Amino acid sequence: MAVTSSARTRWEKADTWEQELERRMCLATSEDTIRGMLFNGTLEVLRTVGDGSLVQRCVEECGESRFLDFFSYPVRMHCQMVSTALPVLAEEFGNSEEALRQLGRLVANRFMRVGAGKVMLSLTPRSPRQLGYSLPMAYRMAVSFGQYEVQWTGARSGRFILKRDFMPHPFHEGVMEMSLSMWGGREVKVSGRPTGGSIVNVTSAGSETRGERGMSSAAMAWSVSPRDGGQFWGQRMALVNSEDIARGLFLQSVLKSIRALGDESLEKRSASACGQARFFDFFNYPIRLHLQMLSVAMPELATRHTDVEQALWRMGHCVAMDFLESEAGRTVKVLVRGEPKRLVNNLPLTYRMSMTGERSVRWTGPQCCRFTMKRDFMPPSFHEGMLVAMLERLNASKVKVVGRQTDMLESEYDISWQ
Repeated sequence: MAVTSSARTRWEKADTWEQELERRMCLATSEDTIRGMLFNGTLEVLRTVGDGSLVQRCVEECGESRFLDFFSYPVRMHCQMVSTALPVLAEEFGNSEEALRQLGRLVANRFMRVGAGKVMLSLTPRSPRQLGYSLPMAYRMAVSFGQYEVQWTGARSGRFILKRDFMPHPFHEGVMEMSLSMWGGREVKVSGRPTGGSIVNVTSAGSETRGERGMSSAAMAWSVSPRDGGQFWGQRMALVNSEDIARGLFLQSVLKSIRALGDESLEKRSASACGQARFFDFFNYPIRLHLQMLSVAMPELATRHTDVEQALWRMGHCVAMDFLESEAGRTVKVLVRGEPKRLVNNLPLTYRMSMTGERSVRWTGPQCCRFTMKRDFMPPSFHEGMLVAMLERLNASKVKVVGRQTDMLESEYDISWQ
């Protein structure tokens, strides 16, 4: 591969992430390819920020009308796509480095939902350490280049070394953070850094030049303790799209619960985090605002109420009680006529009054059922508190709700009462 002097000058002068991607493009060969699933993951991020024109421009610049998940395409095209989109993503996520990290999170989430990722999930038990062993294989499923190695530094910590990879290290931080979380890791911490090294041997004017890009490493660690604040909510924010919304009455109830469980100062800080002083009951707002509020409020609420799970349960209980006193809540009470079974049958409708998502009820007995949620951004503890509050308000006795996460945005709840 011949490299011009002007290209080499760009390597030396580059000082932004966009320029870094251009440097890496210069070092790619025709044999360096990646699967279409990575292109599609990138395009999903752009659709999330609601910029259809940018999606179209990125596709056109690549010269492809669509990407098939398991077809191989030149890695240079992906670098160009990310470089084109990065200024817009940086505005959405705060800066270019965080945009690359969010991109990595969403691409990893998508990978785990298509064929190759599903195969991994079926062959390997869902534990963070087992995923660590499988990371090199997962990368080789997606790209034709690079060397990937995991070195363990403790029972729940390790170092992931990448050589001759074309994406900057913040992207891989996001990939590993999301993957470890999906496989059961809690309080996941991933810290990457470039370490130099040779990405490719390049011949120019009869002499051999070594491009000093593409080697990086990432220290990774996790625990199995309850989920923490900001990072946990950030992972969910990375999965939000423009169709994920919540009604103002729900968000207003959340703010009231933050004040009740915390104090007025925490309520104001949480509202400030999402840039809203108040919410109108029947207006629609991006669900991202809800997650931004919680990322600020939950660390302090967890300290006040034993742990995050307890704080979420109490918040869900407060939100449900407030909802039942609202105009929409009073309508639900009239509809169900004070009967717990009618309430459970109407839970999908009741939730749709507050937020988007898919929900269904399957009865397993006269007073027991399984309630399933899909594309819901709250952890099970929150919904356990909500469901208990609503059933107890209808005088159901010995209410029991046990929830469990079945995927990042999916959960199910076994509900019973007497």
